[in-house]
Amino acid sequence: MKAKVFVKINEYEELSTHLENIVGQLRKAKNLLEEIETVKNQEDHILKEWSDELRLVEEGVQKIDETLTELENEE
Repeated sequence: MKAKVFVKINEYEELSTHLENIVGQLRKAKNLLEEIETVKNQEDHILKEWSDELRLVEEGVQKIDETLTELENEE
């Protein structure tokens, strides 16, 4: 059998208001976290593109260096 708990109406209303505030703050936090995740994913995508472009430039420079080295060796 559960024990009965008596709470004054004004205390209950105050508690209910605090609980509503907490729920609202949790929603805000969840929304902010979703926004942060979206920004992070966009940044990760941009960083991958930059990394791919840098790799292509590096490969191009390496090919030029190999070609120059071959030309020097032919002389």
